[in-house]
Amino acid sequence: MPVKSSDGNWFLIMCSWEMGEDAEAVQRFHAVYEYFTPLTPTDNPEGRQEALALLAKDDPRLSLVPDSLKSLNLIGRRKFVIICQIISENSNRVLQALSRKISLGAPISVEIFPATYVHDLTNILPERRAVSE
Repeated sequence: MPVKSSDGNWFLIMCSWEMGEDAEAVQRFHAVYEYFTPLTPTDNPEGRQEALALLAKDDPRLSLVPDSLKSLNLIGRRKFVIICQIISENSNRVLQALSRKISLGAPISVEIFPATYVHDLTNILPERRAVSE
């Protein structure tokens, strides 16, 4: 069953580090990318399913919606953003595992913000009234 953007919860994970720590931060983010490899989109959906099947049943990555996972490097700002949708009732477990993976033993600070999927705003905003001339 496909997951809708309104299912589960969305999160923005903001990671930052101080000047002079770039090399260690880049190294850590390579490890984070490897951690997410089973979720990455490929031209081979069967290959992705096989990679996901190899994960332990309690692996927190199984709660992430693979197609929702996005990352942005804020060039020149020493910040990195990860956006994801989590369909688990226990999203804290997923976020703690991810935060630990990113920052444990590294000079990286992690902030996590609950978010609303932007395209869903059209359904929750009040209707615009016509402006009379």
